[in-house]
Amino acid sequence: MKIPKGKTKYIVILTIVFIIFIISKISFNNTNMIADENIKNVKLYNNLVKEDDIKLNKILKNKKNNKNALDISEVLDILIPKEDRDRIVRIEKESDGKDENIASVESVDENGEKWILTYDPDDMYTKGQRKYLDLREYLLTLIHEYAHIIALNETQIRYGATKKLKGEIKLAEGPARKDSYIAEFTKRFWSTEMANTAEKEYMKDNSFEFSQRVYRIYDNRFVSEYAASTPTEDFAESFAAFVIEDADPNQIDFYSKKRNFFYEYEELVKLRGHIRKGILKIIEKSNKSNTNL
Repeated sequence: MKIPKGKTKYIVILTIVFIIFIISKISFNNTNMIADENIKNVKLYNNLVKEDDIKLNKILKNKKNNKNALDISEVLDILIPKEDRDRIVRIEKESDGKDENIASVESVDENGEKWILTYDPDDMYTKGQRKYLDLREYLLTLIHEYAHIIALNETQIRYGATKKLKGEIKLAEGPARKDSYIAEFTKRFWSTEMANTAEKEYMKDNSFEFSQRVYRIYDNRFVSEYAASTPTEDFAESFAAFVIEDADPNQIDFYSKKRNFFYEYEELVKLRGHIRKGILKIIEKSNKSNTNL
């Protein structure tokens, strides 16, 4: 078919724009996630799903289960096994205004053994701290922060090391051991280039802008926009979803594959069960309690 002369320039421009768009998408894909997306032990996962008889989604949506807030220290005592709870040596309140930083954890020694948890009561409780603003979000926040301790303690990170060994990944805290949870998670879902870029942006305090750019393109690969900021935040958000959300073997989207990653570790599945039973206990105690924080 002969193309009219007047339209030739227009078609050439459209073609160039299309080619640039395709190249940019391919480039970003090649520098983003992805190694093996599949669960390694499908049989283990399916068996555990059958045994998961606590349906938290429905329970947490019930507003009647938010009568009285427990002291945060008591909540952590219930949620976290003693050996890990003992790692949190201090809990502090710190407010920077509503809808800013909700909570954080930070190692208080040089090797990731002991930690401090800081939380903002204005983002977690109603006025007077009598009730949780949102019980589900409250629990997700605490589990998210606990996930950082799981991923960044001394058994997972080589604190003080300046060079990473073969199979390790580089994090702001130090090299993550090659068989650590965070190293396995990062190698599967983040490319080396993207992980390094994320860590550099984090060190420059540009994580917010970086996560926005990534999330705009790959929103279906992350639990939240915040998860797109660094591999460690992605790990923590995905772990919290793994604990809170009811298991469903029929979910096969990319986000679910991240969450299902944790089913490959029997100790984490056991931990999930401990936390979920703890949530039921917290709800029961909250409904009976009349004390204020």
